[in-house]
Amino acid sequence: AVVPIDQDGSTILVGQYRLVPNRFTWEVPRGGGTRGRAPAEVARTELLEETGLTADNWLQVFRLWVSPGTTDEWAPGFVAWGLSQGEPHPEPEEEISLTRLPFAEAVGMAISGEIDDMGSVSLLLCVYARLLRGDLPNELLEALRR
Repeated sequence: AVVPIDQDGSTILVGQYRLVPNRFTWEVPRGGGTRGRAPAEVARTELLEETGLTADNWLQVFRLWVSPGTTDEWAPGFVAWGLSQGEPHPEPEEEISLTRLPFAEAVGMAISGEIDDMGSVSLLLCVYARLLRGDLPNELLEALRR
């Protein structure tokens, strides 16, 4: 999962219909990778495929176990900035909508339950907590404080 942050403090959310809950959801760009593939590489690929964005700067902010009692799957979370826009290339079966909004608004959506994907909520709130503590690179702090 990755939270892309533009120079004005905006982020991009990915919207799509999810079969299991049978509804449309908003999430941060994210996807899965095979064992042995570097998590940062997976995050870069998903960000490019789903949004068309590339980033000059990446920071891994967590590595969380998905459900340590039932699986050995873990989910890393990244924040990316220094963005450049290109063309998205979603998987053929993905019908994706994108929305650009202030980071604070995305955090509000996570707090209100409008975003209810655990990975997205965790990542948005983790980046927000680090913003409040001033525990992010200066360039990123400046963008988020705009």
